[in-house]
Amino acid sequence: MSDRVFGHWQIDESVHPMDDSLSIFAGTPAIEGKNEYGGTPTLLIRYVEGKIEILVNWAYSFYCDDNKCRVKWRARPLEPVIETWNTSTNHEATFSPNPQSLYETMKKADLRFIIQNLHESIMAVFSYDGIEEVFKKIDSIQLKESQDKIKSAQDKVNYSNTSPIAWADPLRNTIDSFDSHIVVASELTFEIELFNNLTVTLANEPNNDRLKAEYFSLYTKIVSKYNDHISTHKTV
Repeated sequence: MSDRVFGHWQIDESVHPMDDSLSIFAGTPAIEGKNEYGGTPTLLIRYVEGKIEILVNWAYSFYCDDNKCRVKWRARPLEPVIETWNTSTNHEATFSPNPQSLYETMKKADLRFIIQNLHESIMAVFSYDGIEEVFKKIDSIQLKESQDKIKSAQDKVNYSNTSPIAWADPLRNTIDSFDSHIVVASELTFEIELFNNLTVTLANEPNNDRLKAEYFSLYTKIVSKYNDHISTHKTV
């Protein structure tokens, strides 16, 4: 594991010994705001096993009904958002229910991230100084993992077998694994619906070579557009 500090952010990187997958743990203490005991909240962004988690550790225990807490956050200059966040088992942290969406929103902000625990009336302000390194590292990992999935699926394609299940399943599984927020952001909803309809048609016409070519062409177009969106929105 390597620990580095960029501005107000500390970033820890580690490699899983079994599959060489990369994990990112990034955190920053609040530059404004304390809990009632004088403790400083911490904003954490984690990327582990292909998933993002965003949470705030409020540095003391508190209790919300059904372990769900109302919070209000703002990524300036965007408008504030009120959501229900889950609490941790030790009742010290709250977790975003839509971390990938929040992550994409945070990338559009500037200067600072502000969050208020409405249950406890605590507001914390976090600096953006150094967060661009967090975005850069996570974006790079997400892009590589997406490219690896696509290559793996393409390597399994075998047109010599006329059964659509034999070669179409890896392609469909790749599309199904796409992050829904990125699908919407890259305007791929229509193409993916068409792809799913072609999958059904192909199952009924497994020997239709024209349909096979159209199916694979659409698949290539979708994954290319998906990757282009990720690349375009990477922090440089």
